[in-house]
Parts: sequence; C-alpha cells; structure tokens
Amino acid sequence: MSRDHPNQAASSMYEPGTEITIGKFTFTVEEYNPREDALAKHSGEDGSGCLLWTGPLDRDGYGIASVEGRTHRAHRLSYETRVGPILEGLQLDHTCERRDCIRPEHLEPVTNFENTVRRFLRQGVTRERAEELATAELDWRAQDQAASRYAKEQAASAGIKKGTFIRDGRKKRVWKVIGLWASTEGAEVQLVVRPADAETPRDIVDLRRARIVEADAQ
Repeated sequence: MSRDHPNQAASSMYEPGTEITIGKFTFTVEEYNPREDALAKHSGEDGSGCLLWTGPLDRDGYGIASVEGRTHRAHRLSYETRVGPILEGLQLDHTCERRDCIRPEHLEPVTNFENTVRRFLRQGVTRERAEELATAELDWRAQDQAASRYAKEQAASAGIKKGTFIRDGRKKRVWKVIGLWASTEGAEVQLVVRPADAETPRDIVDLRRARIVEADAQ
C-alpha cells in the first residue's frame, strides 16, 4: 500500500468524514486535492496582499509547480484550481505586477495583445503609444517564430536537428549542432555549432556547408 498520504489512500475507499483506524492511529477521511496541497505547501503571504510562490521559479520569474507528474506555471495552476478554466487564447495578467504571485484575485484573463499593452502602460506611456508598441512587438514575435519554424524545416530536410553530430569524410565528428536560426522566413539557414571536442568556442555554420559532410542524428 502506498504511504504517500493517509487520506489519499483512504479516500479511494471511504467517503469524506469517515473515521478509520490504521494500527494505533485513527484518521478522519478528507477529500484530497493534490493541486490544492501543492499550492498550500509552496505559497505564503508577503504582507502586501500578494500570495507568493515559494517553490522554484523559471527564468522569467514565474512559479513552477509539479503535480501528478505534470509541470505547470504556478499562477495558472492556482487560477484553474480556485477559479476555473482559462479560455483558449487568453493569458493571465498579474495586476499586482508580481510574476511570482499566485493569488487568483490578482490574476486577470486577457488576450496576448492586451497583456502586452498593459506591460507598456506600466512603463508610463499613453494607451495609444502602448498599442503601437504592442502591435510592433507581436508582429516581430510572429516573424521570428515563422523564421524559426522555417529554419527547423530546412535543417530537417537535410537530416539535421538540434543535437545532431556533423561528421567529415573520414566519419570523424566535427561539430555538434546546438541551435538553428534564420534571420527571416526564406533566408539562409544558419547552424549554431560547437566543435565535437567541446573545447573550442561555438561557431556559426551555414546549412549549405553542413551538407558537405555527413549528418549523424543522435
């Protein structure tokens, strides 16, 4: 029998509120919610009204929660658990401006455009200017994503992807591919590589040059 949580084991057999005895101990069965348990264990008040995530953070400063074998952003997990589903296409804006806050009252579902506009508004610009900046940024992001997809597709057609080893004519490993990029969709594809010996600094190699030698996908 699993020892993970006495109430978790019991609740699969007994209704909440039932008292059961295991050895010398008596338990009252409670309804176990692993999401609530994770949120409660890794959050705390900060005195300003925020409920801050005390677990690990990602590189952007958002909380990371692992529940039932899945990884979630903690603020999204909090909102979905305590309020309800986030409609497709919407993001959660931290109205308190704290990315590590998971208090549902500080999270508002908005579109990507509105979320970007609000970020510029908080820098003190007018609504009109914020919308101009948001439009330009989202257009740039879309173009960058399209260029990234194009680079991956072109490299894949040559049997190359991130992690691939490039060998020379003598079958000796020359480079390991650590990144793929193109300045725009349709532009020449570049490979970010490091020599296979891992001692020489990384370099940039164009896809045509990589085609000269044999790619060994591993």
